[in-house]
Amino acid sequence: MIEINMLLEAKVRQRETMGSSRKLILQPNLVDFSSNDYFGWARSPEMKTYLKSITQENTHLTVGSTGSRLLTGNSELALDIEEEIAAYHQVEAALLMSSGYLANQGLLAALGVKGSNIIRDEYVHASFIDGCRLSFARNLHFKHNDVADLQFKLDQCKGLCYVVVESLYSMDGDFAPLTDLARLCKEKGALLIVDEAHALGVYGAGIVQSGYLQSNVFARTITFGKALGGQGAAILGSRTLKRFLINFCRPLIFSTAMSFPQLFAIKAGYHLLKKNNEIAELLQRKCNLFVEEMGFPQQNVLLSPIQAVKIAGNAAVDHAASILKSEGFDVRPIKSPSVPKGGERLRICIHVFNRDEEIIALTKLLRSIL
Repeated sequence: MIEINMLLEAKVRQRETMGSSRKLILQPNLVDFSSNDYFGWARSPEMKTYLKSITQENTHLTVGSTGSRLLTGNSELALDIEEEIAAYHQVEAALLMSSGYLANQGLLAALGVKGSNIIRDEYVHASFIDGCRLSFARNLHFKHNDVADLQFKLDQCKGLCYVVVESLYSMDGDFAPLTDLARLCKEKGALLIVDEAHALGVYGAGIVQSGYLQSNVFARTITFGKALGGQGAAILGSRTLKRFLINFCRPLIFSTAMSFPQLFAIKAGYHLLKKNNEIAELLQRKCNLFVEEMGFPQQNVLLSPIQAVKIAGNAAVDHAASILKSEGFDVRPIKSPSVPKGGERLRICIHVFNRDEEIIALTKLLRSIL
């Protein structure tokens, strides 16, 4: 036991020496420019009231799900929510998962059979990368948002090919060229998989749907722990894909199903999403204010609530975050190895509840740091 503890301690100290150690911290009483709670629904009185109402109407249900979906953890509520989600996203079927991480990992690990190929954008989420590692597929990556490089990689592959991207990238806050990617995949007979974790709600039903691309996308993953203010995820696709995953997606098969409070929160999130048509426009206005105050170029019609302010070096970006904290702002540094060395950044998330004067004060301080 002493030897293993010494080994583990040495690995942690190595990270500390590099300035890249991770810690669980609390930063109360700061202005939130860090969380993924874009609409503020995770803290919304309306969300809490709706949840209380649903709970009171279903006092006969247990708190926990009592097992996996394949044992005792399935429920009419889960099935009804899956049907509601599928209809909203204009897809044949939806499959609930405990988290976005498990959805992405489980999807690729199940699909990546021997003789197949998975080609991912180099900046996709770690959950996709881990899914690739667990699969039996040949794994390749292409340069970020580089359609020409993807074509080059597709030309190298034989057999079934999956192309994996995010519609809105969680660290850089930039968009995938989905129209061009969908066109290329159709030409090459590849199957496109899109993670819409940060796009759901922020752009209505997601960027795939707003671009009328759902018929050209094999599978989508969505999460409820961001704009919708809840927890959990879903895989969207055909009924055949859902049946396949029920049989081969290990995180679904061997995990306890989501609890009823989690399911209620998902239902509440979609309830708010359907009735609040103007909230996405308000978020866009807040994003536009930040971009204008920073003097950033506006490269897309849609603006991203994720803004990356790059400050190379773990020590330098840590120092910048500490300055912001001292002035009352919660902005987290993203350090290597979470991002490539030299690509360290302050990851700033804009929310509808951020007051204009808070956004202006933050940008003024950022400009002084840069």
